[in-house]
Amino acid sequence: MKSPANPTTGLRQYLKTEFWIEATAAAMMALGVQVFTAPNFIVGGGLSGIASVLFNVFGWPIGVVTFSLNLPLLLIGWRRLGRRFLVSTLRMVAYLSLMTDGVFARIPPYRGEPLLAALFGGVLVGAGLGLILMRGSSTGGTDIIVKLIQMRKPYLSLGRIVLATDLAVVLLAAAVYRNIETILYGAVMIYASTEMIDGLIDRADARKLAIIVTGRGDETARALMEELRRGVTVLPATGAYTGESRSVLLCVVEIRQLFELKRLVGRIDPAAFVVVANAAETLGAGFKPIGPP
Repeated sequence: MKSPANPTTGLRQYLKTEFWIEATAAAMMALGVQVFTAPNFIVGGGLSGIASVLFNVFGWPIGVVTFSLNLPLLLIGWRRLGRRFLVSTLRMVAYLSLMTDGVFARIPPYRGEPLLAALFGGVLVGAGLGLILMRGSSTGGTDIIVKLIQMRKPYLSLGRIVLATDLAVVLLAAAVYRNIETILYGAVMIYASTEMIDGLIDRADARKLAIIVTGRGDETARALMEELRRGVTVLPATGAYTGESRSVLLCVVEIRQLFELKRLVGRIDPAAFVVVANAAETLGAGFKPIGPP
C-alpha cells in the first residue's frame, strides 16, 4: 500500500522550482505595468489594463483592483478548468498583486519617451505571461478566457488569442482616455507583448513526441488522457535485460504541456524511462487535419 503524500515534501519541492519561476514572471509583469505603462497612460489589455485606467482616474491601487476583478473569473476557472488550475492561478494573481502594490509601487515610474515605455512594458509583460502559459497555468483575468479558447482550439496561437482579447480592452479604455496617441502606444505594447509570448511558446506548433517506458502503463496513460487531454498509444514491451513486462506509451504534446507530462510520469512511476523527440508536424484529431475536410 502506498504511503500518503507528504505535504512538507511537496511544499519544499514547489519552493525549489515553480515558486521562483512564478515569482519571476509576476515581477516582470508588475514592473512592466507599474513602472512603464500605467504612469504613461498606456493600456495593454487584460484586467491589468482596466486596473491601470482605474488607477489613473481614481487612484485605486492596481494590484488590489486586479485581484478583485479576478475573483469572478477564478470561479469560472474552478468550474471549467479544475482545482489545480485554480490554485496555480490564484497563486499568480496573489503574487502579481503583491509585486505591483508592495514592491514596484515604491520604484519611481518611468515618464520619458512613451514609445520606449510601450516597448519595454510590452516585452516585460509578454515575457512574464509567456513563462506562465508555457507551464499550463495562468495569471488570471482574460488569461482564463484564453485558456478556455485554447482548450477548444489547440492549434490556435496563444499569442494571437491574447492579442484579440487585449484589443477589446483597449477599445473599451479608449472611451475613458480619449487620446489617440495613448491608444496607439497601447497597440505597440500589445504587439511587443504578443511577439514575446509567441517567441517563447510558438514552438508549440512543432510539438514533442514523448516515448515513455513504464511498468505502470495503464495508470500513466489514464493520467495523461485525463489531465493533459491528449491521446496515448500503448505498446506492449519486454525489458531485454530484466525480461520483465513493460508498456511503451506514445504521446504527442505541445511544448507548454511537456513540463506537466514529466511531472505526471514522475509522480506515477519515478522509475519510468522517458525519451522526448521533436515532432516536426502532427496531423490528426486534436491537431491539424490530415487532408481536406
